[in-house]
Amino acid sequence: MINIDELIKDALKSKDADKLKAYRNLKAKIMEYKTAKNAKPYNNQAEIQIIKKMCDSLKESENNYKKANRQDLFDECIVERRILENFLPVAASAEEIELAVRESEHFVDGKINKKSMGLVIKEIKSKFDFVDGKLVSEIVKKFIND
Repeated sequence: MINIDELIKDALKSKDADKLKAYRNLKAKIMEYKTAKNAKPYNNQAEIQIIKKMCDSLKESENNYKKANRQDLFDECIVERRILENFLPVAASAEEIELAVRESEHFVDGKINKKSMGLVIKEIKSKFDFVDGKLVSEIVKKFIND
């Protein structure tokens, strides 16, 4: 797991304003997660989810700023997103996902029963630390037995 306090301290020492902003925003999201009512345990999986959500939100903001012709804010979002993306594990490729689907116990005769689709998706997501759920769903749908 990331030692966010150490990262903030290093950014302060190196006077890197971009990293400092990104790390402080990340720390705020982590604290928000930890102190939420009925909070789930904070672990590597939760940390990855927080960073992924932040990156998705920044990407959406980039699009909005680009439409509004706000190049300054657009650039800030890009820089912050790239800093945070360094903490995300490499996402599983389509080939890796397809191979995992083929290795699934629900994969019979080159097809998956439609009722087993949810189970296969859950199984695939548990195999990889970081995987795009939409991509998994699309790949599994290719193998559905009509």
